[in-house]
Amino acid sequence: INLTAIDLHEEGKIHQIKFLNEQIGFACGGSLWTNGFIYKTTDGGNTWTEILESPNIVFGLDFTSEDTITAGGFSGWLWQTVDGGNYWKYSEIGPDYLPLTAIAYTTSDRVVFSMGFKYFIGGKGWFNTQTGAHSGYDELIAMEDVYAFNENEAIFCGYGNIFKTYDNASSYQPKEIPNAYYKAIDFEGDKGLCVSYNGLVMYSANKGETWDKVTKKGSTMSFKNKFEDVDIKNNTAIICGHDGTLY
Repeated sequence: INLTAIDLHEEGKIHQIKFLNEQIGFACGGSLWTNGFIYKTTDGGNTWTEILESPNIVFGLDFTSEDTITAGGFSGWLWQTVDGGNYWKYSEIGPDYLPLTAIAYTTSDRVVFSMGFKYFIGGKGWFNTQTGAHSGYDELIAMEDVYAFNENEAIFCGYGNIFKTYDNASSYQPKEIPNAYYKAIDFEGDKGLCVSYNGLVMYSANKGETWDKVTKKGSTMSFKNKFEDVDIKNNTAIICGHDGTLY
């Protein structure tokens, strides 16, 4: 594997990179209270062009095409574009201190979101990208990530819990899972993984209905890493976290 560093000349962290296909992808990030950004690539990541500049950090985004994008950031800020980033519509759907941590489209005009900050209050909800109507957030517990299966089913992970909705975020059901600070969740078909800051890796074979702990080969112990993200493609998962370790 040959790796080439590409400098976006931006302050702050890149929080998410997400590809629509092999050529078109987006990256978002920034620094708290300082700047935020979204970049786009059309050549598989070789070059990047800024399509959104914000005064605050952008944590997550999702899209239905290269033109239709919804992104979320700190203080419940939400941005939408339907022309590839030439014009952005801005909304505020949360309190001043809580970030929208992840976004997922369930239909062409509706997204679900996770919201929260570390161990503090947060929640989950929905937003209609056409009308601007939204649920607010349920003020239960900090949520870090969301994955949408279809127009009705989505699954959320966060501090100590995993919740699943079966009715497009009108209600949520908690799932039985060990207590941990869950940071990311991803699925391919019915099979998925959820990873935690505490080193837990949880596996589901039935769209998040039940979960089993994944351990290192030959051991009954959990991983000792602080995991931040997971991605599953073609029946292969990559998990990343602190200390520069990939699994």
